[in-house]
Amino acid sequence: MSDTTNSESAPATGAAEMPPASFDFIVSTYAMQAMVAMGLMANPISGESKKDMVQARFFIDLLAVLQEKSKGNLAKEEDEHLSTTLYQLRLAAIRQDKA
Repeated sequence: MSDTTNSESAPATGAAEMPPASFDFIVSTYAMQAMVAMGLMANPISGESKKDMVQARFFIDLLAVLQEKSKGNLAKEEDEHLSTTLYQLRLAAIRQDKA
């Protein structure tokens, strides 16, 4: 596997700069997808808010799998970020189910 990041291999002219690949970025990406699916955030492409709890639960479940499979291999800050994010998303899902 190469040690280069997307920003190093991207063309210099007009290329959007990508954030660094990290565990926290993966967690945040899935969390954002879950929030969009719950209708808590507008879809960044369409601008619409649409509630799809099946899709939201899928992204929450992906984060739960990530938590289970990475148990014991995360830095303290990464583990706390993932645990807090999962707690907040599960609570939001419960609230959205009742709404």
